[in-house]
Amino acid sequence: MTDRNATPPLDSYPALLKSAEVAEALRIEPERVRSLTQTGQLPASRVGGPRSEWLYDKRRIVALIEGRDPWEDLPSLLEDMPDVLTAAEVAHILRMTRPFIARLAADGVLPGAFKTGSAAGSWRFDRRPIAARLVPTNRPTPPDPPPSGP
Repeated sequence: MTDRNATPPLDSYPALLKSAEVAEALRIEPERVRSLTQTGQLPASRVGGPRSEWLYDKRRIVALIEGRDPWEDLPSLLEDMPDVLTAAEVAHILRMTRPFIARLAADGVLPGAFKTGSAAGSWRFDRRPIAARLVPTNRPTPPDPPPSGP
């Protein structure tokens, strides 16, 4: 029986989770989160390049907990945001600092970035490329089909 007044899973967590938060929510070791991410069992994305921290869409982790496909097509995490985002908004969404977001923008790592002034907070971002970077990139590749006989 379902308790209609129960708090939805992970309700107190932010929209994007870090590895430690996923480990806490799933009650597993952080090393296990890394292993599940590397094998594509936990959908995740990296926004800041190949050495950046994995980020997990909370909706996908909830789907996994509820026994649904965590790889299902979902609306963009940023669909309700304005088309142009400030550095502060991107920093908040990605759970990074504004100076780090400015450095990623200056280095060309964050797509859709453009400058509106000389300060670190003067970066602006097209929402669509940022949203595209939040789509999980670690989907497992299906195994090759067995060779067919003669």
